[in-house]
Amino acid sequence: MSAIAAVEERLAELRGGERGEARTQLLDLVVLADESREAARMARLLEDLPGNRPSRAIIALASHGKRKLDASAEVVTTRSPSGDGELRCELVNLAAGDDGAALPSVIASLLLPDLPVFLLLRLDPEPWEPLVNDCWSFATRVVVDSTGERSGLHSLPGLLAREPTRSVTDLSWTKLTGWRELVARLFDPPKAARALARLDRIELTHAGRSQAQARLLAAWVLSRTGRHPSVELTSERRRDMRSGSLIGVRLTCGKEHYEVVRLGEGVAEVRSPHLEPQQARLWVPHLPTLVAEELGIYERDAGFEAAVGQLAT
Repeated sequence: MSAIAAVEERLAELRGGERGEARTQLLDLVVLADESREAARMARLLEDLPGNRPSRAIIALASHGKRKLDASAEVVTTRSPSGDGELRCELVNLAAGDDGAALPSVIASLLLPDLPVFLLLRLDPEPWEPLVNDCWSFATRVVVDSTGERSGLHSLPGLLAREPTRSVTDLSWTKLTGWRELVARLFDPPKAARALARLDRIELTHAGRSQAQARLLAAWVLSRTGRHPSVELTSERRRDMRSGSLIGVRLTCGKEHYEVVRLGEGVAEVRSPHLEPQQARLWVPHLPTLVAEELGIYERDAGFEAAVGQLAT
């Protein structure tokens, strides 16, 4: 029996044995990883996803050496968001050597028909180019995570330029949603909005080694203002934050300074010459929420693409 037939038979057996549970009919999720620990982490992630869930998740582990194709299947069952009943997600685990050459055709055969396919890259696309290229054809949306340094910012321009065009995003961009909202709020007053014409310096402080979020936020400011200020990045050691997490951003417009400073989990202080310092909610989601958020988005993001365009300048 082929690996595909064995997986489908096992899933049919599991479906027949679990009455009263609903399999979501939303999308297929394909995860490409090159480390077994990361593949296992993504499998556990399915149990913690709030809201949007894949109907079938295929986690594919690729390796460079010789390894026979391994395939297994299970069903992940979780309580529905309403608390009424349970939701079921089919999970297929694949592993193959030879640079994952066998994986794309097996994945394509296991996708549920007529559903969008989200391709989550938990590896660097450049050294795995043949694998990513072969999976590109069936992907609807491609998601990377540059903060994790496994698929860094360097890969984004190439992914956005790849044909055929796909909706591409970065989990680091989604992590910045709250920061972008607060920075934009700084310039709501007309005097502050006019000050942007004098923007000459951006200073960003982040935790740990990863600069991805800091660089993306600076690129977003450049894309929105058309200015070319100096950009300074500073790293701090923070035990209470993951590497790459933003700590603060300061925009200097002539003699005026505009700041957003993270005070703690979910809280920031907004500082402006035209407003009294005030605390504000800062949405900084964790990985399960990030992935669930992206699973509900299908369209291309013009703001993100404009920011990526600034990274190369």
